[in-house]
Amino acid sequence: MGESALAKGKNEKSSKNEYKWGTHLYENQVQVPEMYKLVNPDSFVLRVLYLGSGIKEWFVVMERLKGKDIWNTYGTTRKEAVRQYRQELEKVLELGICANGSSWGGNAIFGEDEKLYLIDFEKWKKGSEEELNRFFKRIKNPKIEFV
Repeated sequence: MGESALAKGKNEKSSKNEYKWGTHLYENQVQVPEMYKLVNPDSFVLRVLYLGSGIKEWFVVMERLKGKDIWNTYGTTRKEAVRQYRQELEKVLELGICANGSSWGGNAIFGEDEKLYLIDFEKWKKGSEEELNRFFKRIKNPKIEFV
């Protein structure tokens, strides 16, 4: 995997959620990084290797994306990034998934390939009908730019 992979460390619950939703979204053609594996370095040797690396008890190994955080795009690039962001969020909502909270947070990367990739799924969940409807209305509102 080498430079094409990234290890993202969190606690057990967050890592499992990140991996679960990331894998589910990827399998359903939502533009997200590919999730390679969920790892719990439970041996003493592995824990020593990861000390000081920022990696917690659990971590997700995923595809490394090259590009800009959506917050750092401007002009026509930003317009295209926001268009794709709305498009990808709509796919997510059609799968019955939403962010846990009142907003999506703008967590996305606009890749060097000019595709937008959603990231950070540790707080996502199956949405209630009310939540899904609220988010659908938000992404359809052209006055809301999200980012």
